[in-house]
Amino acid sequence: YDEHGPFDSLEELEKKPAHLAVFLHYLISNSDPSSMFFYLVTEDYKAGSLKEMKKWSYEIFSSFIAENAPMRVEGITEATAENIEADMSASNLTDEKMKQLFVVAQSQAVQEVLDLLAEFRRNRSLGLGSIFGDQWVQESMERHQEIEIVEQLLMPISLG
Repeated sequence: YDEHGPFDSLEELEKKPAHLAVFLHYLISNSDPSSMFFYLVTEDYKAGSLKEMKKWSYEIFSSFIAENAPMRVEGITEATAENIEADMSASNLTDEKMKQLFVVAQSQAVQEVLDLLAEFRRNRSLGLGSIFGDQWVQESMERHQEIEIVEQLLMPISLG
C-alpha cells in the first residue's frame, strides 16, 4: 500500500470492511454518501438471479436514480436515467442485460466516489482521519476485529 493503504484505491477499499466503514462514516458525517451506496448496491446486485435483479432494479432506480429519489446520485445524467428506465420496461430482459443495466450509471457515480475518496485522503493527511475512526484500522486485521469496527462506526448512525 501507498501512504493511505486501502484508501488509495476503491478496489482495495472494497476488500477491507473496517476501512470501508471508516470511509462511509466520513461520507455520512460530512458529505452525501449516495454515490458510494449506489456503487456498493449495484456491485452486489449483479450477483443476483434474473428474478432478483428484476425486483431490485426497480428499488435501485427509485432509490438512487429517479428524479425525486431519496438518495439521488447527482452524477448520473438524465439520458442515462431515461435509458435505464426504458431498459427496465423491455420485455426481453435477459440475465446479461440485467447485469449491464446500471453499468453506465455506476461508471458515472464512480467518478464522484473517487473525488470523495481523494477528499478523504486530503483530510486524513491533515490529521483529521481519527475523527472518523481510522486510528482503529490496520493493514492486516482479523475478520472479527473488522466486524467490531464496522459495528462501532456504523451501528450508532443507523440507530440515530
